[in-house]
Amino acid sequence: MIAAGILDVQEGRVRVLSPNAEAVAARVADNRTGKAEYWAGAGGAEGTCSARRACCYRRPQRAAGRGRHLPFRFGRVHHTSGPVLELLSSLAEEGEVETFAKAYGLFTTLRPLNAHYVRESVPAKISSRYLASHRRLDASKILAWASVHPDWPDQLKATLSKPALFALTVNAMANAIAVA
Repeated sequence: MIAAGILDVQEGRVRVLSPNAEAVAARVADNRTGKAEYWAGAGGAEGTCSARRACCYRRPQRAAGRGRHLPFRFGRVHHTSGPVLELLSSLAEEGEVETFAKAYGLFTTLRPLNAHYVRESVPAKISSRYLASHRRLDASKILAWASVHPDWPDQLKATLSKPALFALTVNAMANAIAVA
């Protein structure tokens, strides 16, 4: 059974291998996406926590093609965007800026018609929840820096689709404000 690829024995552990590992991975990803879609509309503390877990496990290589396969149900923008806006606020306040960008990416897959509305809130969430609350930067320093760098909201939004770059951009802005 080991030679046939059905069992794997390593360090005294026996694992039963799937004949189609890609199918298993796809099913797990679909299950997590389905849960995230449900919790995106549920809101509250449980919805925020569940959406966060779904974002952490998201498989970026599969995300690009997911949108056309999901059953979308659209409501009014402020109703369907509320839970993700709460989640983004919470992530920014906790300093989880890379997960913030991943959560936005998952939301755009689930609710593409609301993506622009949520995207426009990103600079405010980063300035108030991350810079002021998490990093505890003085509001007058943030405003002074922002007046000298009027394109900072566009820079943030431009990097939002690349979580690692978004995190670097946010941290570079925070560090520049701190030394200003």
